[in-house]
Order: sequence, then structure tokens, then C-alpha cells
Amino acid sequence: MATLRGVGNVEDLLALSLTLLERNNRLLANNIANIDTPNFRPTHLDFQESLRRTLRSANSASAGTATRGAASRKLRLVMEEDGIECRNDGNYTDVETEMMKLAENTSKYNLYASLLTKKFQVMKRMLTTLK
Repeated sequence: MATLRGVGNVEDLLALSLTLLERNNRLLANNIANIDTPNFRPTHLDFQESLRRTLRSANSASAGTATRGAASRKLRLVMEEDGIECRNDGNYTDVETEMMKLAENTSKYNLYASLLTKKFQVMKRMLTTLK
């Protein structure tokens, strides 16, 4: 099994990625749900930076460094307004942008879930041939 620095193996990295994508999915759903809320600003998860921070925390933990409060520092939330005009009610949410981001996030989630499934299928085949 391949091991990654700060992560036990590829399965752990894929599981972590799925967790981050699931959290981003919740944020995107919240943005869409608040499309008519005055003064609402959409929030998104910076996937790559959140993954980097989580891996750094895992590296620190494996090196024996205290990681108190690391869970709250792992996620990098981004308030996005670039290219989106504020409506008269102060809401910056653009439904087309949010739906596009939701579709992209779902595609990534499905890809990583498929990779994890394939990895477990290979492991299962290897174990059954050893019998």
C-alpha cells in the first residue's frame, strides 16, 4: 500500500478528499438556499488549501507537535464576490454560478468515490486470491 506523508495511505487521502467535498457541498447548498436572503454573501471551501492545511496538521501530529484547535484551522472558507454584482438587496449570490460549482463539486466527489471503490475492489480481489 502506498503511504503519503502525513496520511496513512491513498485510501486515507481519498476519504479526506471526500469529507472536504461533502463539506463544500453543504456550503454550496446553503448558498443556493439563501438566494433570496438580503445581504447574504456566498461562502465556498478552498479545496486545495483545506487539503494542504489538513495534511500539514497530520504531519505535525505525526511528528508529535501539539495540534490543539487544528480542526478549526484546517478549512479555508472563501467569501466570493469577484465578478458577481451585488443585487439591490445586498445579496451577492448568483444561482448559475452556484449551480455550476455544485455540479463541479459533485463530479469531483463521484470521481474520488469511484477511485476509492476501485481501490477496495482490488484489495478484495487480492485477499480472495490468497485463500
